[in-house]
Formats: sequence, C-alpha cells, structure tokens
Amino acid sequence: TQEAYNYGIVGCVEPSVPGKEYGHTEGFRINWVKILELMLHGGTCPVTGEYYALQEQHDLEEFQTFEPFYQWLLREFAYAERVGIEYLQMADAQFATFWPTPYVSSLMDGCLEKGRDVTAGGTGLNLSTINAPGMANLVDSLVAIRDGVFRHHWLSLTEFPDILRADFKGYEALQSRLSRLPKYGNGIEEIDAIYRELSDLFIDVAEPYVNP
Repeated sequence: TQEAYNYGIVGCVEPSVPGKEYGHTEGFRINWVKILELMLHGGTCPVTGEYYALQEQHDLEEFQTFEPFYQWLLREFAYAERVGIEYLQMADAQFATFWPTPYVSSLMDGCLEKGRDVTAGGTGLNLSTINAPGMANLVDSLVAIRDGVFRHHWLSLTEFPDILRADFKGYEALQSRLSRLPKYGNGIEEIDAIYRELSDLFIDVAEPYVNP
C-alpha cells in the first residue's frame, strides 16, 4: 500500500507510518537471557538483589540432564512473556486517561476528526509491541550449560551461579573453555534449532493477544 511505501523508522529499526500510526514500539521489553539468570539465582537478580517470582521453583541439583532444565526454561520464558504482555495491555488501557499526548495527536490523521487522543485509537493504525534483546546471548548461554555441565562435566549446574557472580575471576581457565564452545550465528544447525524454537515460542505466546 501507499502507507507502507512511505514508512519511516522509529528509533533504530522499527518501521512505522508517519502521521498515521501510533507505534508504541517499546511498550514492553523482555530480556531473554535475564530469564535464565533469574532461574540460576532462584528468582533474585544478582545485580540489584530484587526478587522476581518465577512460575516454578526448582533446586538446581534436581537436574541431571540438560533436557529437563531446558524445558523449565521454555516454561519460564513463556510465563514471563505472558505476564509482561498482560501488564502492557493494562498500561495501554490507561494511557489516554493519565498520559494523553494532545500535541502528537494534533499531527496524526484521524484524531481531530474523531476527537480522540492517539493513545485512545484516534488514528487508523495502532501498534503496541514487545522488544526482545538478549536472544543470541540466551542461546549461547544454554549451549554453555548443555556442553559445559552436562556433556563435558567441566562444572556442576549448582556451581554456575557463584562463578557468574564472581564474573569468572578465579575461573579463567573455565571461561576460556566455555568461550570456545560453538555459538549461534555460525550456521550450526543444532544451535540454530534452539534459536528457532525460542523464536517460535516467543511468537506463539504473543499471537493470542493480537487484536484484529
């Protein structure tokens, strides 16, 4: 369409239709690898000390093979995304009341004619989106756990949180070993397959929330 042809870029990579789209392109940001970090630390952020409730609580000693741990990661991944989207929807419903944007609305097609703020659906195209950083980092971290812990037995899963908190100080030899493991982005099918599964799950969780 002509609107798509005249797209503009919001921020760094988000395409939007100038003057005709409410593009809330950073409505919710979910850091993929942060979910894994919280799992390794019992839900507590090692940086801030804040606690975030996981869907399931597990002792790391429970996991004798990689697959059960990975399946737990998939469940926590989907849970964190659902919670975030539901909070975003609640925020979206309040923007017009508490954070209207009359100046922006005056520049958008349809808002003056409808007498509605752009945050209340005044323009024709409305898009709230979720942003996903840390995607490759999560895949590489999972490979490090799969190979370093369960394939090569360089360390136990229970040792990983302390090593991460130490930022590998005193564990430089282990860090060197882990850094040489295969990584996403090099055409390795078994690693690319992990990325595809996570990406598909990310889309599948979001899709039911899409309004026509």
